[in-house]
Amino acid sequence: MHLDDKCVVYCPLSLGDHVDHVFVNSIGRALEFMRYKVIYYEDFPYVSDSSMVSYMGKTKELKMYQEELDEKHYIDRISLILCYKSQILIIWKSVEKLLNNIKELYLRNGAAYSIRFWIKK
Repeated sequence: MHLDDKCVVYCPLSLGDHVDHVFVNSIGRALEFMRYKVIYYEDFPYVSDSSMVSYMGKTKELKMYQEELDEKHYIDRISLILCYKSQILIIWKSVEKLLNNIKELYLRNGAAYSIRFWIKK
């Protein structure tokens, strides 16, 4: 595989240990080894259920960054999450509970919406 040197690859932390997320995460780790820039993001909704031990294990060699989201980007994220229609009733039982979960996650560090991501130290 050849990627442009300026390429940035986004991969899940694989917090929920779901096989597809673990697979993509392992590809990210391999690309990192090949000196590509890889940015890891929290897997939603699994980030809400992850234990601190699991979280620390997945991020111990990474540095966390936090970025504020403006309202437009926050709404864009909600719109994308709502595309997973088959999972909404299974995981949250209602759209209202899903929206509350999203709001808690993105407001967890204060009054402004924010997102966290990780890069190799």
